[in-house]
Amino acid sequence: MLVSSDFEELIGLCDRLIVMHDGVLTGELQREEFNQDKLLSYAVGQGEGAAANFLIGQKYPGFYAAQLAISPIYGLQDATADALEREKLWIMTSSNDRQSCDAMEGAISYWKNDDIRVNSAVWDVDWSEQKFAQAAKELAAKKGTVKYTVIDGGCREYAWCIGHRIEAIRDWLMAQ
Repeated sequence: MLVSSDFEELIGLCDRLIVMHDGVLTGELQREEFNQDKLLSYAVGQGEGAAANFLIGQKYPGFYAAQLAISPIYGLQDATADALEREKLWIMTSSNDRQSCDAMEGAISYWKNDDIRVNSAVWDVDWSEQKFAQAAKELAAKKGTVKYTVIDGGCREYAWCIGHRIEAIRDWLMAQ
């Protein structure tokens, strides 16, 4: 294993790269996929998204203890019952993000057929920080593999802003 921020060094010495930003996996590249633009994109946090993370979780069981997916559109059904037995998932989206909400409805139906317990909650976009924190603690305490939160109002970006600033969600992730 080599840890470096020198792209030339990495490209010259590695066969596979796992890229992280702020402690979060944002990409994985094989030698034939290496290029500096892609590496820079991942290094600044522009990862492959939820679909890729779900697929990585399937390919490498146990790689993630838990995942937070905000406004996912693709790959939800790739988080199969087998993978969800080992890992926990918190998904957050906005009620105005029809693509993500529609994808979630399909995934929930699919997961329920595999007896995966999904705990759902609707949170108001205008809540205070304290109200979000309390709601996150309550949802985190519920038994179940999937936590699904819809932010009522706002757009996709609201879900991103809210989801990443709630300390109780980060605490839940770290506790898994």
